[in-house]
Amino acid sequence: MIARIFLNKLKRNLILRENFEKNKNIELTISSAKPPIFWKDKEIVKKQIYNWNAENIKKLIYKLNELEHLIKKNINSSINIISDFILEQANQKY
Repeated sequence: MIARIFLNKLKRNLILRENFEKNKNIELTISSAKPPIFWKDKEIVKKQIYNWNAENIKKLIYKLNELEHLIKKNINSSINIISDFILEQANQKY
């Protein structure tokens, strides 16, 4: 479930990043998001849009898909797998 939540947020960020690259206006990009972005999350999403490029987001989406497949194969060690993935990604720069 955690991997699925990350995946959905990454897909939303990819769409927002692509829209931002087209219109170059962060406020317009955020306000036109469907579904609307919760007001507490707007600043975090803005930072993510500025700091991540579309190619890196796509790579991370592929990694998460592989992770989800691995978790489904090894359900008994799913907590360890997701924890290792989060720690690995936290140490990488995007």
